[in-house]
Amino acid sequence: MKLTIYEAATDKAEAEYVVHQIESTIGGTSLFSIDSGRVEDESRESGYSFGDFAVLYRLNALSAPLIEAFQRSGIPFQTVGQTPFSARPAVRLLLAGLNLLHNPASRVHRAALPDPLPEGWEDLAAWAPTVALPQLIGRMAGLLPLPEEDGEDVKRLAGLAQPFADDLPGFLTHMALQTETDIYDPRADRVTLMTLHAAKGLEFATVFIVGGEESLLPYFRPGEEVNLEEERRLFYVGMTRAKNKLILTHARKRFLYGKEIHNSRSHFVDDIETALLEVKQMQARKKKKRKRDGPAQLSLF
Repeated sequence: MKLTIYEAATDKAEAEYVVHQIESTIGGTSLFSIDSGRVEDESRESGYSFGDFAVLYRLNALSAPLIEAFQRSGIPFQTVGQTPFSARPAVRLLLAGLNLLHNPASRVHRAALPDPLPEGWEDLAAWAPTVALPQLIGRMAGLLPLPEEDGEDVKRLAGLAQPFADDLPGFLTHMALQTETDIYDPRADRVTLMTLHAAKGLEFATVFIVGGEESLLPYFRPGEEVNLEEERRLFYVGMTRAKNKLILTHARKRFLYGKEIHNSRSHFVDDIETALLEVKQMQARKKKKRKRDGPAQLSLF
């Protein structure tokens, strides 16, 4: 099995690295991937499908930049063990509003919105065809009764809409096709994003374990004593999910729970690198010994 350890500058760069590695292995997911130079077509590895890849993390909170990167790339994926983004309260309301603007006769989406519609909705509907989607989402968010704590979800939805400019039908279709799931489907040809806990008993050709930093892996809960042996066992479980390739990543800077954090690389990863170095040194010594002893051994026959 091949092992790679990769350091990224930020959590977003880490997510882009994962996406690029998968695109490189598959051979690109779109003409844009190849034309833009992100993927060299000859780098394709035959026999791989999206279902052969899994991205594992210790905490569900680490999945946000990954999901954004996968959605931008167009790579099909499934998430396991968390609430789908489209099911979050603010996102559900905003998507219902966008669908109603696209199809004012839709009773399903009308029923999901406040009754009566908020003041200013008619002006919004008249303004909608003339603006880019991020601006439309921002203005709609000001009209609908959204929880204040859901501001990050609004920003994320606007960010996902940005590449679509004013193409509302295209964006709604994209969101419908990229719906996240809560249950792992082994038959789906999709990259799997899940926690280390959820990965028990599964195997994939290539496994990424992201977030390999102190306080995240092993995970330290504030005010609680960490069980290092349990955390190490969980890390081992994640590593052994890989059949052919294992890629461990960490970031120098990460945005998590509303804060920017700077943690050193996990000592779990350090231990692996040290062990690998010792193995390489041992193999090198054995190779030298074989060369030195070779003629004497041959003379015995």
